[in-house]
Amino acid sequence: MTGTQDPPQALDGVAVVDLSAGVAGQFAGRVLAEHGARVVLVEPPGGSATRHPRGPEDRYLFRHLNSGKRSLVLDRATPEGQVALAAMVAGADVLLADTPEDLAPWLQRHPRLVACTIRDFAPQGPYAHWRGSEMVHQALSGLMHATGRADREPLYGFGHRAYYSAGAAAVSAIVGALLVRLRSGRGQLLEIRVHETAMAMSQNIVAQYSYNGTVQARGPYPGACDIFRCRDGWASMYCRGDRWPAFCAALGEPDLPADPRFGAIHQLVRHWQEAHAILAPHVREMTVDDFVARVQGARGLASRVNTMADVLACGHVAARRFLEAVEEDGQRRPLLGPLFRMGGTPRRIAAMPAPLPQASHA
Repeated sequence: MTGTQDPPQALDGVAVVDLSAGVAGQFAGRVLAEHGARVVLVEPPGGSATRHPRGPEDRYLFRHLNSGKRSLVLDRATPEGQVALAAMVAGADVLLADTPEDLAPWLQRHPRLVACTIRDFAPQGPYAHWRGSEMVHQALSGLMHATGRADREPLYGFGHRAYYSAGAAAVSAIVGALLVRLRSGRGQLLEIRVHETAMAMSQNIVAQYSYNGTVQARGPYPGACDIFRCRDGWASMYCRGDRWPAFCAALGEPDLPADPRFGAIHQLVRHWQEAHAILAPHVREMTVDDFVARVQGARGLASRVNTMADVLACGHVAARRFLEAVEEDGQRRPLLGPLFRMGGTPRRIAAMPAPLPQASHA
């Protein structure tokens, strides 16, 4: 803040040692850092794995995950590196790791420490020695089986969804443990398992099936719900049965509800693909904005299917000031907004991640 003192942040004074090498742990460390924690990312010689993307889609991953942190290279295989790490942990409130190493000994030496371990699978059970990936977690959680069209294979959603969810879960667990420590004076060991987090975020399908043996099957939605190609992009829509006549009139087919195939809602569901084929040529001549306005005018639901360029240009995002800019190498770089907003103690990005420092033992 120019000319005034920066407001306090929620995690001012909290020291975090981040040993993580993957998306979940480094994302958790980033969220803690942007709310005031002093987070040091401990990297091996050669740098964190996220500095070395496997594909172009992860080109800026390290930058995204480690904004606001200080980076320190330690060779933990050497006695000097082990001594340096021990000194750091002795002064830390939180230890964050995503490797198979046991954090319990650190907690025994430092009873006030909050030690959070993030792993793909729990060390008990048949998956204990499996290597996880986003595709594996979406497949095992049931999400993949419930996603896609009925006549096609289960659909994989790209990205790092399960790992970002696990990182968010780690933030919640760490903050909760710090609150408990205020009363008890003691830290605790926290376990985040990406496999279990993915199941927990599966839109109630796992709980529903365990309760009554039913699950929402892949296939047509029970109603007028679909995606249409417009002149300048794609749009999604949903129309309730009682609004179907107004919907058809808005799209240039006012007589369509009189067709016996589409008059009653159960008939419309059965013959929806035919109705879609009749409406599609009309929609193809419309812009996305025109289509959305017509459907909303008929009291239906509709939205543009945003491209990444659309996301960045979104007026609602701009009104919320969700996209920010920070200085990096003399240039203003875009940065996504916060995972959550705190009115009295807003997040603040202190710095962008630095180039890989030299190995240090201090």
